[in-house]
Amino acid sequence: MKDYAVIVSLVTAAAALASDAGTNRPQWRGPNGRGVSEERGLPTEWSATKKVRWKTPLAGRGHSSPIIWDNRIFLTTSTEGPVVAGARAPKHI
Repeated sequence: MKDYAVIVSLVTAAAALASDAGTNRPQWRGPNGRGVSEERGLPTEWSATKKVRWKTPLAGRGHSSPIIWDNRIFLTTSTEGPVVAGARAPKHI
């Protein structure tokens, strides 16, 4: 359930950025890969019930960044293979 909440949060934040900016988000860290937005008034907090337009359960585990193109959100997830006890996402430097 914790992974689900993270995915919903990421999707909600990404959808808000794309709809407010009016641009597609084809890659990690935005259109130019800079990770900087010049938009103003973006949400700074949300929860399972606050500032969520929609949500859906997703099978598997994922560590990728959502891609937003027009009115679609593309996500990847891993649904095959054994569950690795204690596995965590890698630290990015």
